[in-house]
Amino acid sequence: MTTDKWEETKEELARKFDIESEGTEDLLLEKEDGTHKVGTAEFFIFQSPFGRTKLVRETRPVIKYAASHRSAIADAEHDHDAPEFSYKIKVYKWVESDDEWKEIDGGSFAK
Repeated sequence: MTTDKWEETKEELARKFDIESEGTEDLLLEKEDGTHKVGTAEFFIFQSPFGRTKLVRETRPVIKYAASHRSAIADAEHDHDAPEFSYKIKVYKWVESDDEWKEIDGGSFAK
């Protein structure tokens, strides 16, 4: 989802629903040498016709792979200053009985 489309989506959410909370979180990855920030997640929690819902947009830098013809091993280049990012949208529904967020599969919206 492009940044412009994300901004439109946020405006539409605010127009249609009361936003319970919103914010940004770091996406962290645990490795042997410690915790690393791998991106950010912007979220909105609101009451929808489906119940309490959380919409999340994950932003991560694009990881480029370089491989040599002499080697089957590919090296990942993490360029966190690169202008290229990948975006992923996730939707969660609050499950009261489990007291946690459950991700909604996008295929369940298809007719």
